[in-house]
Amino acid sequence: MLSPRILIVGGGIAGLAFATALRRRGLNGELAEREPQWKPVGAGIAVQPNAMRVLHELGVGSTVDRAGSRVHRWLFRDWLGELVCDIPLKPLWGEVGPFVGIEHTKLHDALLRCALPQDRSKRAAFLLCELVHTQSQLGGDKAAGASSSESAQGRL
Repeated sequence: MLSPRILIVGGGIAGLAFATALRRRGLNGELAEREPQWKPVGAGIAVQPNAMRVLHELGVGSTVDRAGSRVHRWLFRDWLGELVCDIPLKPLWGEVGPFVGIEHTKLHDALLRCALPQDRSKRAAFLLCELVHTQSQLGGDKAAGASSSESAQGRL
């Protein structure tokens, strides 16, 4: 039986998490990213406990937990710095999992390491970098492109 060919458009958090989930189920995805050099946008991200559970299921949760910092409370202050509200997170989330603050690049790197095929010879097929702005044949029965309106299209 032939394995389905799966094109994942976008190498951000969602694309890499999806690629990791596919790989863990024995399926190979091919990831297309329009940026030739991946530079995740944003300084940091708050990974909610339910998302941490998913990351643990994907096999990257421990790495994210170690690379980030656990958030135990939310403190809200007014423009003068006076405390408005203090919310402990343990009672809110219970045993769902930790709440982790992490640099976006560290989360992206952890997901990329898990998403990449372990067999180095298959990595080039996985990373189809630089989506072009015109329809471009990427081999076989598969094509991908990006329009000038930043939407992406693919055909399998």
